[in-house]
Amino acid sequence: MKPKPKLRGGATETLHQWAQENRNTPTAAEERLWEALRNRQLSGLRFRCQHA
Repeated sequence: MKPKPKLRGGATETLHQWAQENRNTPTAAEERLWEALRNRQLSGLRFRCQHA
């Protein structure tokens, strides 16, 4: 059996699963935002996604 991953900041397993689902299925607005951010179309600035 695989050991459970250590969750940060006291997060619950439910919260971890919810966050993972949301990362894997972004909304249409998030898709458009990240498309612009990835291609530096926002004032030429560079952005990175935050990791949980």
